[in-house]
Amino acid sequence: KAEVRRAFEEFVAGNEAILQCFAVSGTHDYTLIVRTRTVEEYESFLMNELLAHPSVASSASHLVLRQHKNTTIIPP
Repeated sequence: KAEVRRAFEEFVAGNEAILQCFAVSGTHDYTLIVRTRTVEEYESFLMNELLAHPSVASSASHLVLRQHKNTTIIPP
């Protein structure tokens, strides 16, 4: 299991489309923030890279329609 996790994390680190990766609790192991120029590029990333990775069994996608707030400031 550790080898599989390490291989996935190396894939994430080397992939330019993946901007952020979070290990999470719940029904999924990771949440990825991915940015592509077009939906077609995203589909190619999803089908040919992410789902083609041997450690990925499934994925769920949520597309951002509009950004209302984005901050990294930690309140006092």
